[in-house]
Amino acid sequence: ALLMKQGEKSAKMMILVSGTVGVYELREGHPGGQRKSTGGLVHVEIGRISSGGACLGESTVLTGEPPPLTFVALADVIMLRVPMDAVGWILRRRPRLCESLANTVCQDRAKAQQIRLGMGMTLHVHLHGVHSL
Repeated sequence: ALLMKQGEKSAKMMILVSGTVGVYELREGHPGGQRKSTGGLVHVEIGRISSGGACLGESTVLTGEPPPLTFVALADVIMLRVPMDAVGWILRRRPRLCESLANTVCQDRAKAQQIRLGMGMTLHVHLHGVHSL
């Protein structure tokens, strides 16, 4: 099931409780076995998240930008959905959490950049997440 789509506006953050989520990026071309999308773009798996407590959409909540990646449940998952206004309320009361989320966004973006430079290979990486609210 689609959890969050690259480039589409989202007003939520999600926290993985259990299960595995595939992380995909839209790229040009038609590699074999990849799901085709509009305009000649395909979703390429660049990683998987299976650690409980990992956040999805934290960059969207902090920056207001659409998600830079697509997240798909690969099997049954349990997710906590946190609306943007609730995240804002929590961050105003817990400034350290805001700093932690910002660090997580920077680390995840650096890992995504490394993957993009990795000769187009699919890598299975652990994306950091905030483990406690």
